[in-house]
Amino acid sequence: MKAKEIIILVSFFILLLINLINAEGIEISKNYVRYDSNLLDSFNLTDAEKESFILGQLDNVTPKEIDKVYVLVKIRDITNISLSKEDSVEVQTSKDNERWNTYRDILKSVISTLPENEFQLESKSEWGVFFSGNITLEGFKRLLKDERVKSIYAKKNIETNLYESAPLINANNVWSSGYTGSGQTICIIDSGVDYTLSDLGGCFGSGCKVVGGYDYYSGDSNPRDEDGHGTNVAGIISSTNSVFKGIAYGTNIVALRACNGDCNTEDIIDSLLWCYNYRNTYGISVVSMSFGGLPSFFGSCGDSYADDEIENLYNSDITLVASSGNNEDPSKISYPACNENVISVGAVYDTNIGSLENYCTYEIGGICMTSCTDETTQADQITCFTNRGVLLDLLAPGCQVGALGYTYCGTSQAAPMVAGAAALLLEKDPTLTPSEIKSILQNTGEDIGESWKRIDVDAALDSIEAYCECDSWSFSGGCGTGGCSASQRPQTRSCTPSGCSTEGRCINDESCETPSAEISDCTETGYEYCWEYSSGDCDVSIAINMYGNVNTIQWGAVYDSWDPYVIGSYTFGWKDVDAEVMYYGDNIEDTCEYGGCDSGSEVNAEDTMVTSTAPSIADRETILGYDDTASYACWVWNPLLTSFYPNYGTNNPIYVLNCFDNGDCSSGYYCDKSGNWDDWDCVALKSNGQSCSLDSDCSSNYCDNDGLGSADDYWCFSPYNIYFDGQET
Repeated sequence: MKAKEIIILVSFFILLLINLINAEGIEISKNYVRYDSNLLDSFNLTDAEKESFILGQLDNVTPKEIDKVYVLVKIRDITNISLSKEDSVEVQTSKDNERWNTYRDILKSVISTLPENEFQLESKSEWGVFFSGNITLEGFKRLLKDERVKSIYAKKNIETNLYESAPLINANNVWSSGYTGSGQTICIIDSGVDYTLSDLGGCFGSGCKVVGGYDYYSGDSNPRDEDGHGTNVAGIISSTNSVFKGIAYGTNIVALRACNGDCNTEDIIDSLLWCYNYRNTYGISVVSMSFGGLPSFFGSCGDSYADDEIENLYNSDITLVASSGNNEDPSKISYPACNENVISVGAVYDTNIGSLENYCTYEIGGICMTSCTDETTQADQITCFTNRGVLLDLLAPGCQVGALGYTYCGTSQAAPMVAGAAALLLEKDPTLTPSEIKSILQNTGEDIGESWKRIDVDAALDSIEAYCECDSWSFSGGCGTGGCSASQRPQTRSCTPSGCSTEGRCINDESCETPSAEISDCTETGYEYCWEYSSGDCDVSIAINMYGNVNTIQWGAVYDSWDPYVIGSYTFGWKDVDAEVMYYGDNIEDTCEYGGCDSGSEVNAEDTMVTSTAPSIADRETILGYDDTASYACWVWNPLLTSFYPNYGTNNPIYVLNCFDNGDCSSGYYCDKSGNWDDWDCVALKSNGQSCSLDSDCSSNYCDNDGLGSADDYWCFSPYNIYFDGQET
């Protein structure tokens, strides 16, 4: 008798297990089309008809007098196109486009086989992977015979799953170490994001924190949140609020609006496809999903509507995170959290919030059917509503979590905690795979006395080494520089990501023996001087002009009886004959070292410059040419002219005059040379009756200074004739 009881009990358990595993009710037609057996109930089939249908005897089932039934139809992938992680972005994009074009062609062809009286199209994926609408039993049978169809699903009820959190998981310590999720982009599939909030960047698109997205729920390009749930999720991940920071507040976000309290399976699929197809455009590394249907999965997730899209993302090394659901189920979790390629997350309290009473865990038509209560609460206590079981991976704070003006309790709030943790890990080591991230978070999580661990991001990051991608070593200085000895030269290389620092080292270099150095003359056509300097394997040369090539030098009595002068301004010219950079400035040579001289003094490779204007003595500052090699730096400047002035001998500075004679002045003016040379200037010619000293001072060209006639009065005048002028007295 006992043996029989045991056999009965074991049989019952096996049947229960089989039922739970196949809770989705998936059947397969003779043409290998998977379909939701719940659809047979929707068509009002009798048990006998269902059995015939399941056995593939479709023609034995007659149509019923019933309205069409809503279905979601997924197209089979027959492209045989596979992506490799070694593929370049261009190759990946090309392969993806080829796949989607094939899908679109097949989708169009499949829909064309359905007569209008059998099917009414409601929507179809822009990528061609699914279509949905209302179908008759005859249309349904037609699809089950079409090998291009992969699966057919009934309409599903999917809902979004509803200050002390960051310290509880030790995120503060991670931030102090410099990790904020920088360089990572998280794709949030939810009710959208209110990107106008300043803590989420205040804008949408390129250059913003919310860099892109789409609204599949309403069918437009603006994924702004109208519900608050998605904004709360985004805040938990990426808010930059100074007090309530997101777990990975340095991340960027793409917002996919697929929900508004409830979610459509079609919109979820398209959102996942959007994240996949724009993964390279925005650098998407994590997908966060805070939604799910009723818990149906124990031990295995089975087959469901978004498996292909999830697998594509997972195979692209994108980490997917989803909430386990809020239905207080002790052994089953929701889809997509149950998918083996998704990290499933349940919720714990982040602090003592008192009691949580009558938390609704299942409602129909706005009426709560079941609820749960936690009389007492404390940090790290698993919430009563959390779905759990063997498919649950991790726990994270989820009650109560406030962000950006919204406060919720739910596994929806726990999932983005883990998404943020994944971004922090990826910032430290971008090579981590999704499975490695899950293992790290599980192995380093806090043991809270349950079957699952609560994440500890500080311990997780401490358990891995920063992955640093470094450039090649390059010399950054000459011998004996950068803290190196005289026989060594410094090298540096830059490393990424931000957790890695620039590396430096000193290496011995045989070329660091003291080289011979010398300066010599050279020639350059069109230039008066040319100098070359060599040091080791470094060579530099420059040419300059100070005299006739750039100035009209004249001679006359200025200060001494015979001096050089120019009129108006003095010009200085130079040329980079063989130099990397040219500099001009006072004592510029004192600023030079390996790498260059004072950058504020750089000038063109070949140019001229007015350095003095009248009245003055011509001067100029130092012109210098610089060059370097891997081992040495060298520079040369005016080595043969120690005097500050351009000159024709030690005592012959070049004078810059306003005028030297009347020919330097314009019509109607003469050169007034009264006073010292720096007082000389062009002045207007004098009219009759004004005092003068020379005929050239007067506009009439006559000055009464000729000694003829009566006594000279040194006035300008116009004579009546050559012998008599009216000014004589």
